[in-house]
Parts: sequence; C-alpha cells; structure tokens
Amino acid sequence: MEIELLYIPECPNRRLARTHVDRALAQTGLAALVREQEVHTNEEAARLGMRGSPTILVDGQDPFGAVPDSTSLSCRLYHDEAGFMGVPTVDQLIEVLTGGPEPPRCNHPARHSSPSIMPTVVDRRQLLGLLEGSDAQLVEVLPRAEYDEEHLPGAVKLPLKQLDPQTAVETLDASRPVVVYCWDGL
Repeated sequence: MEIELLYIPECPNRRLARTHVDRALAQTGLAALVREQEVHTNEEAARLGMRGSPTILVDGQDPFGAVPDSTSLSCRLYHDEAGFMGVPTVDQLIEVLTGGPEPPRCNHPARHSSPSIMPTVVDRRQLLGLLEGSDAQLVEVLPRAEYDEEHLPGAVKLPLKQLDPQTAVETLDASRPVVVYCWDGL
C-alpha cells in the first residue's frame, strides 16, 4: 500500500494529517510506504490529484470523495459527526485502509447531509450556510491588514506566516472543530 500526503507550504494541518495516518497504520497493523510531497503550483496540484491541503491519496486514489477535477492549493475541509476539520479522523482513515464502509461522498454541500469532505473552495455565503448551527471555530490566516479590512463574525486571527503550534494551542479550543479560511478560499 502506498499513501501520499500532498500539502501546500506552511499547511497548518500537515503534521496532524501525518500523525493521523501513522496512528491509523499502527492501530491496523498495516504496512505502507508513506510519502509527503509539498505542492507549489496549480499545474502540480492537477497532475498529482491534490484537492486542497492536505490531500491523502491511498494507492493513488482520494478516498474522501472530493469533487472530481477540483484541484486546489487552498486548505481542505473534512467532515465527521463532530463537524468540520482540516484532516480526516484516525477512525475515518482506518475505515479507508481496512476497506470498511466507504466514507460518504459529496459533490455539493447542499446535496448531502453528511459529507466526508466539503469542496475545497466555497464563497462567503456557502461558508456561512455550512457553519450555521455548528460550534466550529473560524480561523482567518491572512495578514492583519486583510483581517482588519473584512473578516467573518467571530473569526480568530492567526496569520499563517506567524502561526506556531503554541499560539494555536493557546488560542483554540481543542474540543471544537476548526475551519481555517482566507479570502482566496478554504
């Protein structure tokens, strides 16, 4: 089995994605060649099948049902019963690796009540609709000037260029899902 972890530079979810992959492999006792690859261009994302960062491919396939041909260099959202996250859960990865029930697929958020992944890029209206009734924490990652100009209500400012794990731990509630956004997309 081969697992590829595709990510953009400074992806805030890369380490957690790798940790979840490693834990899923350890819990299942499966062996796999795990490769990480930093992706820099849209062309590279399209060639590799990256549908947001991080993308986890198992034997060359994206098991989390991203919208076909929706390659992206933006952050990616995954969904489970707890809400939206930047990585699939260990349990979701175990299901994929062991051939358990296939995660639900979603072509559009309004068409599926329990998607395993949402589109990687959504507009403001779509984002607000997805978050309605959710206790997700919004994290804006653009520099202060853009945040000061306009941000979503309740968004926490954590500039990506200055983001360090300690600040994130001190700022965010680990028991709640996190949605990272910028005005270029999710």
